[in-house]
Parts: sequence; structure tokens; C-alpha cells
Amino acid sequence: MRNTIHKSEAIRIILGILFLLVILAFYPFRLLTGKIAFSPKESGRVSVMRVNGSRDLRQRFHAQYEGLSEIEVEIPQVNAGKYLYAALLDENGETLLDRYLLIDSQGRRVSIPIGEKVEVGKVYTLLLKDCFSEYEVRTLPIDPSVPTEGLLQNGEVQEGRELAGAFVYSVPLSKKTTLLGMAILALLFLVLQAGVRRYYKRFPEKDALYSVKKVLRTVLYPLLAVFFCTLFLLNFPGKAFDDRWGDLLFYGIGILITALLSFYAVGHETFGTLQKKPTLKQVAGAILIALSLQFACEYVNGLYDINHSIAERKLMISLLLLSLLTCKADEICNRFQAIVIPFLGLGALLYCRQNWMIASQKEYELHNTATMLTAVCAVLIGILVVSFFKNLVYRHQLPKADSRLNLFGILCLLLSALLILFRNTRWWGIALVFAYGVYAGRLRDSERREEALPVLAGGLQLHFYASVLYCMLFRLFTGFVFARFSFTFHTVTITAQYLTIMEAAAACFLIDKIRRTEFLEPQTDLRRKRDGSFVSLSRWKRRWKSLWKEFVFFGCVGAYGIFTMSRTAYFSVAMVLLVLLLLSGRKRILLSVSIMASSILVLFPAVFAMQRMMPALVGRPFIFTIEQVDPQLRGRTNTDNRSYMCLERFYQVFCEKILGMSGGGYNFPEDRENYDSSGKPIYPQIFGKAERALYVTSASTADLRFALGGAHVEPSFLQKEASASGKTRKATAFCQTPKPRMKRAGQKEEETGLDQYTNGRLSIYKTYLTHLNWKGHDRMGAEAPNGEILVHAHNTYLQVSYDHGILTGVIFLLWVIFGIVSSALYEKRFQEKMRVAGLPLALFLAFAFAGVSEWVFQFGSPMTVALMLGLPSLMWKREQ
Repeated sequence: MRNTIHKSEAIRIILGILFLLVILAFYPFRLLTGKIAFSPKESGRVSVMRVNGSRDLRQRFHAQYEGLSEIEVEIPQVNAGKYLYAALLDENGETLLDRYLLIDSQGRRVSIPIGEKVEVGKVYTLLLKDCFSEYEVRTLPIDPSVPTEGLLQNGEVQEGRELAGAFVYSVPLSKKTTLLGMAILALLFLVLQAGVRRYYKRFPEKDALYSVKKVLRTVLYPLLAVFFCTLFLLNFPGKAFDDRWGDLLFYGIGILITALLSFYAVGHETFGTLQKKPTLKQVAGAILIALSLQFACEYVNGLYDINHSIAERKLMISLLLLSLLTCKADEICNRFQAIVIPFLGLGALLYCRQNWMIASQKEYELHNTATMLTAVCAVLIGILVVSFFKNLVYRHQLPKADSRLNLFGILCLLLSALLILFRNTRWWGIALVFAYGVYAGRLRDSERREEALPVLAGGLQLHFYASVLYCMLFRLFTGFVFARFSFTFHTVTITAQYLTIMEAAAACFLIDKIRRTEFLEPQTDLRRKRDGSFVSLSRWKRRWKSLWKEFVFFGCVGAYGIFTMSRTAYFSVAMVLLVLLLLSGRKRILLSVSIMASSILVLFPAVFAMQRMMPALVGRPFIFTIEQVDPQLRGRTNTDNRSYMCLERFYQVFCEKILGMSGGGYNFPEDRENYDSSGKPIYPQIFGKAERALYVTSASTADLRFALGGAHVEPSFLQKEASASGKTRKATAFCQTPKPRMKRAGQKEEETGLDQYTNGRLSIYKTYLTHLNWKGHDRMGAEAPNGEILVHAHNTYLQVSYDHGILTGVIFLLWVIFGIVSSALYEKRFQEKMRVAGLPLALFLAFAFAGVSEWVFQFGSPMTVALMLGLPSLMWKREQ
């Protein structure tokens, strides 16, 4: 990379980046939008309808565009109370989202923020109810230009009436406006580029040389300063996220730590162990590994077979491209490939044409995507096969391979053969053996194999940081309904597996760097002053400058691991760390533990604060179809909503889930809008007896939800118990009602002791053990004693034995044991010569321990992908 750059060139590059970002905002991201409102005209008699504890209003309407931004209603009079409750219902009457709005006593035009995607043409319902209040809603005669479908009060149709107000949609800019805007930007960009070029051509003495680092600092320092100062002001005195002093202080500390680390990352000087800069091929390999992990994540997030099929094909393509990346240029560009590739392309086109679905068929887009991906897989496989046969034919002209299979490699071949032989209608085993077998074969050359582990390490870090960026933009950190953070997945189980493998890798990186900082050469520990003299750095400062990246990576992964509150993740990570620390040497254990603990303590408030604040500010949450989320947090809501996670709620859930002890009651803030200082309702004439326990009708939810301060809020007293009937619910002030425990499918009526602590896993293990045979089974689920079909064994070793037979299960267990031993020997042998030589050991340990309580061995599992990509280093023995 160039170390210096002219000032004019730097300005032109920065202008080009800004131009590209704005163009991307126009298209394809289409972040710039317009508003279209459907509002009835005032014609005929205007009337009002009263909403209180015994009356509600429902306005049905047809969705016209995908982005429903807000719904406006006119409230001319508020008789009592401070709050309005509004909910958006789907065509089945299920609540998509709800809002509590603080309204003035004089009444006004109220805007109900939605910010949710809807399906065009479907019928939705706006529900208006009281919330310890009584107010009047204005209605108008039906306007044919507004696509409404009936106004109901308490279930009775109000003939010829509809709500006064508007349905406001957010729509992308039209094609004409988009093209015009892009053309104006392009013209402005060209003018600025020409102006910069002409100016510095006229005054060449001002076109000084600058280092690339200085340019980056000049650009990024102001941006970071503005960003973090804005966050500080929003947190305090703005109190945009919370108004409790403990949370404000904690968020402030988190922002400060993030700011310091960000400024240090931009402005630090390179110290410590000198490493070669990665080549373009290594960067491409890391990107392909990150893509492979992403496609594996798509697989485990898929809900239907077609989603799994698409993800599997994407994963296969990325792995095949990774294998092709190990080929030399003459292996791809030769006369044999020139002859075969056109035929492969023609065959792919014929296959797509034959299997293409028309638009009238169900899920045609998904099926056509799977068809195209299958064709691409076939072409890539064909290229690899041609390359293999070419090398086979001309093997006498090629240098002899310098490696052969060792004992572990032979065991890998045996396990592969058994997975194929006893596949029992499963095809993923064949795909797994082929994809990773080709990659391992390509790494038979020791020179290529030396680069594999650093590339894998880069791919793991790249995918994790990309996932963190996505989470901090679109994944909510919720405190109720489901308070365990699921990262980029729809279940905490998969999240625990993913973060276990990442934490194992992070521990490997950190321990490896701690060991290497003990042997820094003196030249790398010195910094030259301007006068030419040197100043030495202290040992701890030198060590920090060398391992700060690994420090941040370990702490960031650990913080997200804590958020999951998964016993599986905690157990697996603890076992992995224990083994890695013991193998690192007794002298380094205390130092390594102290650095790891410091990493978690420093990064936890930073990650907590940013994960809590950033998605709330962005206001575009991504929620999986089956994910349980408080309806208040769907769409665009206020940033200080108390349904978000906070310190007190996190402590409460952590104590109950991990420590098995009570976290104490929740300290709810006072609701001055509805209660006086003694806790009595301010409006007893509307709500009856002045008691803390009141019966009200309201939307269903699973936990207490409240929010104070902001444009739209929920009263702090309101606690609702989930009820399937949808009838009257009890709301109790300043207390919390425990929820009944749900039974697992196939769980006995009474569970005690260890089986209860393991969520019924011991009973599942017994069921699978009774069904084991030598041949295996066609389906994953065993039949429980009560006749139900279990999903899977919650144990990788049992599941492999059940799916592929006892013999395959025994070989699989031996494979894991030999893998751990081989990787430990490999780490001891190459730890001084090779960076991250302990990565295969960390991956194998994480896989082995996580497999005790979860199913982690599958073609589309992120844990399997990471492990398999680390195996080639263990399978080959270099011939002397």
C-alpha cells in the first residue's frame, strides 16, 4: 500500500467516496424517500366518537404501499387522562405493534408512528382504546379516494363513517426523480473534481505530500468527534435513552470507552511483532470464509426447506471459490478449461431453462434462485474436475507434493466414507465431504497450508465484526418478552454456538499474542523522536500496543456471549479457556487470565451501551418471523422506551437464568400522570375504586412494559399478563407477577434435579439411546415415550450415532478425540514458527464441548464450517 499521497489526490478520493455513498443512498439502498398521504376530505356532517374504558374504535383499511410511516387521527377533546393506546392489527386480528401516546388535555391532531412494512392490498386495522383516559375522536363521511373498509365501535359498524386524519406512507423516490438526482450529483462531482485539479495545477506548491495515515486521521477524527459528542449529549442532558442515573452513568462510560478505542484505532502507531502485509489472494480468501459463515448463518435462520436449499447452495459456491483461489493461474487459464467452460455454461443455461418456474407458480422466485445457484455449483465443480484431471495427466511434469496423509487424515477419510455409506437419504454429508475434501486436497502443498490458518483467522474476525455492525444498526436489545440477546439469529441456541466458536478463536488469538509479546526484539520496542534519538516504551505500554486488537476482539465477543445468558455457551467457553490456558504454560496463566478479565470488564459497558442505543436511533429493526418481540418495539418507536434492556432488568434476568437465584423486584419509576404521591389514581371517577390493582382492557403482552418521557410513551404502572382469550386482563401497579413455566414437548409431568436443570435433555438422551442401531435412521427425530417426535438429540455424538449408525458414531467420537490431540501437538510444534497455530485446537475444543448439549455437526452449521476449514493443517504431514 502507498504510504504517501498528494493533497489534491486525497481530496479527489474523498469526494469520490462521498459521491459513491450518496449514489448508493439513491440506489440500490433507496434511503431517500417521499411521503404519500391518504386523507378524507371534509364533506358533510362531522361527528365525534368517545373512547374510554368501555368503548373502543377500529378503523379497517387497505394497505397501498409497503412502508406505512404513520397514521394521523384527530382528537378534538380529551375529557380525562393523559394517554392514548393505539395498535395495528393484521387481517387475523393479531397485534403487529402498539403505541402509548401522551396527548394534551385540549386535544390535537395525533400522529401515531408506525414505521412498519405491510403487504400491499391486505386489510389492516387501527385499534384505538383508552389508557386510564377518555377522549373524543373526530369522524367524517366516507371518502372514496381513501381505501378504508368500515369503522367499528365495540364491534358495531358505523355506516358511512371513517376516521378523520390520514394514512401516511413512505415510498422510494420515483425513477425519474432518482435519475435526475443522480445526474445532478454526477455533474456536481465532475465540477468539483475539475476544480480541485485546476486549482492545484495552478498552485502546485500547495499540493504537498501527506502520509495516508495523516489523511485518514484528518478525515475521521472530526467525524468521530461529532458522532460521539452527539451520543454524549443525547445520553445526558438529553436523556434520550433513559432517565435513571445509574443507566445514564453506565451508558456514558460505555460511550467514553468506545470513543477512546475508536480514536486509538485511527491514530495509533504500529508497534509490536512485525507481520507481513496480507496479499490480495489472502484478503479474498478471508472474504470468502466470511461469506461461507454468513451463508451458514442463513441456513440456520431458514424456516423452510427452500430457504435451506438456497443457503446450502450459496455455501457450496463460496467453498468451491475458496478452493479455486488456491489454484495457480495456469490451472484455470489453459486450453482444457477454454474448451470445457463454454460447454459447462451451455449446460447450465439448459438446466435453468428446463427447471425455470413461471410467475404464477408458488414461490417461483425462491425456486428459480435455487435453480440458478445449482447451475453455478455445477460449473464450478466442472472447472475443479478439469483442473484435477489436467494435473493427473501431467503429473510427471509437476513438482512432487511434499506432504502425505497422517493418522488423523486417514481417520478423516474413514469418517467421510461412513457418512456417505450410511447417509440414509441425507445428501448434506456428501456435500460436506466433497466441499471440504477438495479444499483439503488443494492444501496438500505445505506452502499453501501455511497461509490457511491466518486466512481463516481473518475470515472469522471479518464475519464477526460485520455481524456486530449489522446488530448495532438493526437488532434490538430488548428487556422484556425475550430478554436474551440472539445476535443475528432467531434463537439463542444458535447464537451460543456461533459465539462459542468466536470466543474460542478470540482466546487463541489473545494467548498467542501474549506469548509473542514476551519475545519482542528491542528494535520494535523503540520509537524515534524528531531529533533522531530513541525513547523506550514501558513493558505494559509495549504489550498494549501489540495486542490491543486481540484485546478488543476477545472482549467484544465475550460481551455478546454474556448477553445471550446461555449456559451452553458459558460452559463451552469455560472449558475451552481452561484447556488453552493450561497448555499456554503455568507462567502465563495468571497474566492471560488478568488480561482476559480486563478485556471483558472494559468492553462490556461499551458493547452494552452501543447495542442499546444505536438500533433505537436507527429505528429500522429487523425482526425474524418467529421471533418474540414486544409489540411496542416493532417499527419506529421512541428511543427511551422502557421495553429496551437496562441495567436493572439485565441483572434480574442474569440472576434468574444463570445463577438460579431471584434478581429481586423491579423498581418501577413513578407515573405522575396517573397517580399521586400516595399511589392513588388521579381519575377515580372514571376508573372506579382507587386501588393499586385495577382491571383494565388493553393489548396483550408477556411482561411489564412501560415508558416515560418522549413523544410517545407508555405509563409506568401498566403490567399485563399474557392471556390467550383476549378478555379483561389484570394490571397491577409497582409489582411483578411471575409467569408460569412452559413444558417442553415430550417432557414428563414432574422433573427434578439434574434433568430439570438441563431442560429435559437427560430424558431426550435416554430416548435416543434406546433407538440406536448399526444402520442409522432416515429422520433426525426419535419417538418419545408419549408418541411425540423429538426435533433432535441436543447432543452431537448421539445424533451422529442415531442418524448414521453406531459404528459411525464411534468413529466420529474417535475423530473428535484424535482431532483434539493432533491439534494440541500441532500447536506445540508450530507455536513459535506460525501465527495462530493454536486455532485448530481452539475450534476443536469449542466443537467438542458445545456438542455435548447441542447439535453442531451439519453442513450448514457455522461451527462445522469454521472447524472444517481448520482441518487441512492437521491432516497432512510434511515429508522430510
